Amino acid sequence: MEYGGTLSGNEFWEQMSAMEDQVRATAKDLPCFGLANWTGPLALGEWDLGSRPPMTVGLLHGGMTGGPSLRTWTTRQDPMRTVALYRVMAGGRTQDRGEHEQRIRRAETQSGGRLDLLVDGSSVTFDFWDEPDGWWAATNHAGVGLILKAEEVRPTAVELRTITDLEPYLLGSRTQIEAFRGNR
Repeated sequence: MEYGGTLSGNEFWEQMSAMEDQVRATAKDLPCFGLANWTGPLALGEWDLGSRPPMTVGLLHGGMTGGPSLRTWTTRQDPMRTVALYRVMAGGRTQDRGEHEQRIRRAETQSGGRLDLLVDGSSVTFDFWDEPDGWWAATNHAGVGLILKAEEVRPTAVELRTITDLEPYLLGSRTQIEAFRGNR
């Protein structure tokens, strides 16, 4: 590593490989859900590598820089509190901690609609929030919290399934990062 924290291309990709190995090692600790018939780009989403088992894992269906996309998160935390936090963070940050907490409390009390989606072939009811930049949905399912964030994807087009093979998502992440960063 160079002074100032810049990694060489080889160092960067070595760290990426190590991170991918950590993801593989924790993949069975918390189920992942993805779009059943998605033919577009795939990528790994947020993945908690600081806890074992992880508290939250996520997948991305779509590009990292716009266009139709659906993010899925599975969490051991309360999905309603977590989706409120994510919705507040997506709306822009504030430097005032009190205002930030107030926004979260407002988001937690803001009732959404209801949305039925298929998850592994069974109908599951989600709380649903339609917002200017897309929609959010959250529910408890199979003992975990499930959160969705969609942009340019209609709710009627969403059918989720449990993902057991993360390799296409890991490869998709590498491909998108290589296109952005280069120096492989």
